[in-house]
Amino acid sequence: MNAPYALHPHQARSELSVEYPIGSRSADRFRWTFQLLAVPFLAVVLRAASPPTSALSYLVIAGYAFAGRRQAIIALFLVWLFNMMNHDIGGPPLYAATLRHVVVLAAAMSVVIHGVSRNAVTKRAGIMWATAAMLGLMLLHSLAISRAPDLSILKIIMFATAILASLGGWGGMDEDERRTTAQMIFGGLILLSLASLVILVAFPGRAYYRGTATLFKGALQHSQSLGPMLAFLAAALTIQCLTVRPLRLWRIVVLLISLYLMIRTSARISLVAYLGGIVAGFGYAMASSLVVRYRLHPQIVGTRLVVATLLMMVMLAAFGGRIASLAREFIAKAAIEDGEDVSLVEAGMKSRGAVMESLMINIRRNPLLGVGFGVPSDPADMGSIGRDPILGLAVIAPVEKGVLPLAVIEEFGIPMATIIFLWIAMLILLSTRGGMLTVTVLAACLLSNIAEAAFFSPGGFGMLELVFTGWAVMAPVGGRDRQQRDQRRAAEARSFERPLPPLHSLPVQQHIGHALPH
Repeated sequence: MNAPYALHPHQARSELSVEYPIGSRSADRFRWTFQLLAVPFLAVVLRAASPPTSALSYLVIAGYAFAGRRQAIIALFLVWLFNMMNHDIGGPPLYAATLRHVVVLAAAMSVVIHGVSRNAVTKRAGIMWATAAMLGLMLLHSLAISRAPDLSILKIIMFATAILASLGGWGGMDEDERRTTAQMIFGGLILLSLASLVILVAFPGRAYYRGTATLFKGALQHSQSLGPMLAFLAAALTIQCLTVRPLRLWRIVVLLISLYLMIRTSARISLVAYLGGIVAGFGYAMASSLVVRYRLHPQIVGTRLVVATLLMMVMLAAFGGRIASLAREFIAKAAIEDGEDVSLVEAGMKSRGAVMESLMINIRRNPLLGVGFGVPSDPADMGSIGRDPILGLAVIAPVEKGVLPLAVIEEFGIPMATIIFLWIAMLILLSTRGGMLTVTVLAACLLSNIAEAAFFSPGGFGMLELVFTGWAVMAPVGGRDRQQRDQRRAAEARSFERPLPPLHSLPVQQHIGHALPH
C-alpha cells in the first residue's frame, strides 16, 4: 500500500476520506480490499457466531496483528469490539479475560518487529520516552505502595503494552498506512452505529440493557459503552461536515443517526464528551488563528456553520417543546420518575456522588502515596478479583472509580498524580499537530472519563480510547488536511502560470538572429 493517493486540485479531502491509489484497476482494488478486510471480517463472524467460536476469533486477530503495523492497530480495535459486543447477539466471549491479553501482546510484538517505516512522517521518540518513564514510575509506586501489588503490576503491564503499541504503531506508519487504518477504524464505528439502528428497529427486545426502556445499548453490551462511542464518531463527523470539501451527504446522514442513537442511550457523559470535544476543537482553531502564524487546521466553511445554526434555530422554533422534554428526560434519567427537576451537573452528582465520596475518603487518608493502581476503593471489594486457576494471576478486577482526576489522585497520591497529569497535558499538546479533528476526538475521549475512569483500563472500553489517543498524538505536523490544502493551492497556482519559452529555443534564436545587424 505504497502508491500515492489521487488528489483533485480543487478538492481538499480529509484523512478519513476513502480513496484508492492512482491507476488502480478493479482487480487491484478488490485485492487491496480483500487483503485488508478478509481476516477482520472472518474474526467478527466467529465472535458473533457462538461462545465456542468466540475464543477462536481472539486467536485469529492475534495472528492477524503480526502482519504489520496497520494490522496491529486494527487488532487492538477488534479486541475492544469483541469485549464490548452485545451478549444478547453473540453470547459472552469464551476465555476473553485471558485471550485479550494475548492479542494486546501480539500487537505490541508486531509493532516492535516491524519497526518504523522509512516513509514515516511523525516524530515519536519524545512521547515514547516520556511514556516509558512515566510507566516506570507507576511500576515502582505499585511495588512500594499498592495494597495489592500483583494486581497493580499486572494492570500496569497491560496498560503499558496497549499504550506503547498504539503510540508506536501509529507513529511508525507512513501516510498511506495511517490513512487506511483510520478509514478502517472510523468505518467500523459507522458500521456499529448502523448495526445498532437495525437492532433498534428489528430486535427491540435485545436493544436495551437488562430489559430497561431507556438504556439503549445497540450492538454493544452497555449503554455507557455505546453512548461515548457514538459521541466520538459524531464529534469527528461534525468537524468534517464543517471543514472538508466537498460536503458529502453520507456524512450528514451518519451524523444524524449517531446523534439520535446517542440520545437513546441516555448516557449523559456522551453528551458531555461530544459537546466538550467540539468546543475544544473550535477553541484550538480560534486560538491558533490568533496566536500562531501558520494555521495548522482545516478552514471552517463559514457558510455551512451559518446554515447549521439556522437549521437548529428553525428546529427549536418548530419543535422546541418536544426537544426540551427529550432533553429533560435525557438529563434527569431516573430522577424524573421521582418528580425531580435537576440540571446536568446535579444529575451527574446524584449518579456518581457515592463513588466520588469513597475516592475522597481515600485521598484524605493517603494524600501523598495513594492506595495503588487499579485497586478497589473499598478493601472489602478485594474479594471480587478473579484469578487464573493455574497461575493464580489476577485476570478480572472490575473497578468503578468514576471521575478520572480523582481516581488518579486516589491511586497514586498528589505528587505522582501531578506527573501523570503533565503526561496527559503532553498528549493534548501533541494532538494539536493534527488540527481540529485530532484535538476534538482526543478531548472527547478524555472527557468521557469524567463519569467512569476507563482510560487506564484497556481490558474494557479504555482500549478504544487508547487507539484514538495514539492516532491523535502521532498525527503528522499540520495533519493530512493541511498537506492536501497546500498541494491544492500549489496546483491552482501552477494552472494560472504561463511559462515563457526558453531562451535557447529555436524560434527565439532565429528571432534574435534576424534582429541583429549583419
